[in-house]
Amino acid sequence: MLQGFQTSGKCIEKAHYRIRYMKSFRPLSIKEDIEFKEARPILYLNTAAVASLFNSRNAGSTSNRSNWSTIMSYLKSHASYLGLKQDRFTILLPSGLPDYTIDIVNGEQVKKVKVNRPKALCFDYLQLKETFGLDLETEVVAENQEEIPTESNAIDLQQFKQNELPFE
Repeated sequence: MLQGFQTSGKCIEKAHYRIRYMKSFRPLSIKEDIEFKEARPILYLNTAAVASLFNSRNAGSTSNRSNWSTIMSYLKSHASYLGLKQDRFTILLPSGLPDYTIDIVNGEQVKKVKVNRPKALCFDYLQLKETFGLDLETEVVAENQEEIPTESNAIDLQQFKQNELPFE
């Protein structure tokens, strides 16, 4: 579901979710950190924003609330669930664009994005990636920039050629 929203441009990084690489993580209401051997990706899910996406997808359905509460129960009981933690998320306008304020700083206009700090559902992203094939990581490339082959691209291309089709 989340992957589909992200692929279609409806689920936006920093507004609906955020991935942070952390060596330790402490959810709300837990006294001790969860320690990792190396920096691990943690998926912060802005539940209210994702719920509104889900509800808009099922507009007209009378079972939205019960479906969403079932999804929430499932998410919170999944092995990858780490707990709740507050994080900063961008507020979006109905058009899907970030909401801004314009302040005057030292006589110049400064555009600042509006954010809120809801409690986010947090998950071990690697576990979700391995279990469900979830891929929310994105990169930003300039329009005039061609992809430059890297060692990892070359390895991926080599594996693709060896296996012919990566899906069967």
